[in-house]
Amino acid sequence: QNSLKQISTEYVCNSTNEHGEWLLVYEDQFDGEKLDTSYWYTCEGGWDSIRPNELQCYKQTNVKVQNGMLHLIATTDTGSCTDWHFGKTDDSSYTYQHTYYFSSGWISSKFRIKYGKIEVRCKIPEGDALWPALWLYGSKREVDIFEFCGNDPYTIHTAIHNWYNEDTNIQCNKSTYTETPLSADFHTYALEWDEFKLKFSIDGEVI
Repeated sequence: QNSLKQISTEYVCNSTNEHGEWLLVYEDQFDGEKLDTSYWYTCEGGWDSIRPNELQCYKQTNVKVQNGMLHLIATTDTGSCTDWHFGKTDDSSYTYQHTYYFSSGWISSKFRIKYGKIEVRCKIPEGDALWPALWLYGSKREVDIFEFCGNDPYTIHTAIHNWYNEDTNIQCNKSTYTETPLSADFHTYALEWDEFKLKFSIDGEVI
């Protein structure tokens, strides 16, 4: 889409971890009073094809920037939600309504990138039914830098998916156990990606 900001892959991937110094091409410290929409999309509605029969709806009002932090807020909420259901018809998507009982927040970067380092410092929530995640998606491929089940903050799940169609998902995944709950404090989660490999880490320690 023309509205997406383009980053030249020539200089993004020219120097990756073993090959030279990193070149910073994008950063957001969330130091304002609202989300910078020149960098981010918010989601208003659901995405049922990813998690069929989700009980939540994503809302822009559940995304807040305050005191130098981004807050993605999950809460008990009830209403009618428009879902985007991808890949179910000959069209790229279609919409339909469903009743939701919870709402949450979601942001998506306007940057496209191939190769480089993606790094986020955050504090994950803990609690039943929560599912915090950080991931890349494009061309029917998904890279999960992290996913957590809210009732198990000791285990980080990382994965690489190839979605050939709605029924076929070829994946490489790993679950890593930590001695202390990662919900107890802020941690830095990173992915280093070049043409040969993907390297996942927590606070600089490769997992």
